Amino acid sequence: MQHLENFQKTTKIKPFELQKMSYPEAIARSLVQYAQTDKDFAIRFWQLLAGLNKIKAELINEYEHVDVSIISPDCEYSSWKRAEWLLERIRKYENEETEAALKILSAWAESWSETNEKQVVIGIVGVAIPGITLGLVKRRRPMSVIIRQDIKEKSGIEFAKRLAYITNELVAKASIAGNDNFGLDPDIADWFYHEKDIVLFAAGRNKLDSIPEELASLGIIHSVIEDDRGLALMAVSPAVGPHHYENSWGLAKL
Repeated sequence: MQHLENFQKTTKIKPFELQKMSYPEAIARSLVQYAQTDKDFAIRFWQLLAGLNKIKAELINEYEHVDVSIISPDCEYSSWKRAEWLLERIRKYENEETEAALKILSAWAESWSETNEKQVVIGIVGVAIPGITLGLVKRRRPMSVIIRQDIKEKSGIEFAKRLAYITNELVAKASIAGNDNFGLDPDIADWFYHEKDIVLFAAGRNKLDSIPEELASLGIIHSVIEDDRGLALMAVSPAVGPHHYENSWGLAKL
């Protein structure tokens, strides 16, 4: 049984070439999938996308073929925060990541307009919309940290130091990925600038080792600490809701 004193203070992310899609594309997919469950959001989101210089998508329904439920928003507030963040990135950065996200949004907007009544177009894009989240219930997600089951110390000053290190490292990675303050992932920003709640889960060694690849496939930011047995602690972006840890991964909440 290994102790936290032996941890290497390193943070590792799966190499970019192993990722199946970028995070902006994953967020775009999560938004259009959420729109299928919330008609009011769908109408306003479609109106918002009317101002985009859309890309003609080869497959109109291509956004339906990838499971991004791991980062599905759980409320309208979260959806709008993500939408503002994504549209701002599309406006400011022209690269493969934003083009892939724009393609998904364009496909959904075209397909939605073909099956729904026309709405008044407001055509605002790439800016924060005053009042768009006012009155919405704020369900800020905690950051989750997964601990290998055989770790003996799960409390105390030294353990708290490791938690502080790994969560701060994750925020630093998000800041670098975002390029500027507005670019900070909205779920991580909500966590960092507010309560900073942390939820702990336990996982067996094999399960813990398998999670980074799934996270990397959607570009989800995460940070790890290792000991001489491998992964020991893993902090995961609040974009992944706590329900996923128990319902999908079968992890035990501590």
